[in-house]
Amino acid sequence: MPELRVGLCPALTKSIYDSLREQKLKTVNDFLSADLENVSTKSLISYRELRSLRRVLLLQFASYPVSGCDVYEQMLSSLAILSTGCSCLDALLDGGIYTGEITEVCGATTVGKTQLCMTVTATVALEVGKNAYYIDTNGGFTAGRFAEIVTTKSSSASQNAENLVTHALERVRLKQAFDMPTLMDTIAAIKSALSTQMDPFFSSLKVVVIDSVPAVLSLLLCERQLQGGFSIPSQPSA
Repeated sequence: MPELRVGLCPALTKSIYDSLREQKLKTVNDFLSADLENVSTKSLISYRELRSLRRVLLLQFASYPVSGCDVYEQMLSSLAILSTGCSCLDALLDGGIYTGEITEVCGATTVGKTQLCMTVTATVALEVGKNAYYIDTNGGFTAGRFAEIVTTKSSSASQNAENLVTHALERVRLKQAFDMPTLMDTIAAIKSALSTQMDPFFSSLKVVVIDSVPAVLSLLLCERQLQGGFSIPSQPSA
């Protein structure tokens, strides 16, 4: 809260300001927290003037009161739980992946991290009907592999399955980023696009997948180690 000063609002005249300073009320917060009846008695300022001043300062500086129900309803409208496409994994995650949070998937090579990323993307595009932005840092995303996941999730006839694949692919935007600068630039571009909403795609964006961060980090670390005259062993030493 700012300090009280003459002209902060029309009701704060020099005489009132001087009287409040004598009562050790230096900031807006000090005044709003004070007992107006006590201030009126000690400063000889009318209670009505003090109440009017408090009302003006509240309108000017205090946050607008919001009920807990309104906050809860707003949270429900903005929060979503996205299925991973695997019911067992959804059960472990209390329903799936929560929007507004960062979910990190860790595991050894070839355990299925890319498969999970693509399955989540396919689920968002196919079942939720929202858009997904897929940042591929290791060349693991292919349209054929994605089509297989969509086809597996669909029990429809082959012709209808092809339409579903096309529809799902239309909701996915792919960006390849094989180094850290490109990855950071891509994330910055997504953030900017979400703020401006100039591109209709981002108005329905529900998930951003990065597959994977270690792929570009390990390359960056290797380059720094080599520049320093060291090399990183392929296997950790005992």
